[in-house]
Amino acid sequence: MNFKQDGVKTEQVLRSVESMIVAGHFNADTVIFDGYDFGRPEGSEDLKKFREFASRLGLEVWFSASLKGDEPLFNERGVPRELEAFLPEMDVLITLKAAADHVRLNLIKNHDHPVAKGLHLHLDPTTLLIAQES
Repeated sequence: MNFKQDGVKTEQVLRSVESMIVAGHFNADTVIFDGYDFGRPEGSEDLKKFREFASRLGLEVWFSASLKGDEPLFNERGVPRELEAFLPEMDVLITLKAAADHVRLNLIKNHDHPVAKGLHLHLDPTTLLIAQES
């Protein structure tokens, strides 16, 4: 499904997705909202709606977002500044950084567990496989 965030309310999107899952008998485990704009004023309230939606349907909700704004884009812990206010609402946060021949994955938050330092994973854009950096 494709929605323009500035043209449709979160409630409408969630109703449409829920209808497809429930009425359409679409057995989903995860719903990904690609290109979500965390800079919107209602962002915090929207995340609560997404969390309730996920809990009610017994699935996970993932977001992808492109960072925008002035440098530096990340704080000292590697959290994107645009997402700092939302961190308490997030269970897991992974950032991606493009390199010459791969995309580096950085685990920033893993529920309430400490994040292991030295976790070196990358995504090979050719095979779309995740591997440990050597």
